[in-house]
Amino acid sequence: MADDGGVEAPKRFKIVVRPFGIIGGILLGLGIPILLQQYAVTPLTTGLLITWLIIGIVAGVVVPTLVRLVVGPRTPKPEKGAT
Repeated sequence: MADDGGVEAPKRFKIVVRPFGIIGGILLGLGIPILLQQYAVTPLTTGLLITWLIIGIVAGVVVPTLVRLVVGPRTPKPEKGAT
């Protein structure tokens, strides 16, 4: 094993796509414009709905990715027979 002076290689950035993140993003994207329409803030239009749907899906991918960057990767679970 070669000694590289304690310098670690930079970690590779990986986008995290979670099914519940995507579902949550879709619900967010559908819920916000509907609530804006219900509270008479803005009329519900197709363009507004599509815009918020895209924002919701992007948020459903970006938030889990940022959480993974801050928290770090998961540690593997120990095997049942190992101590």
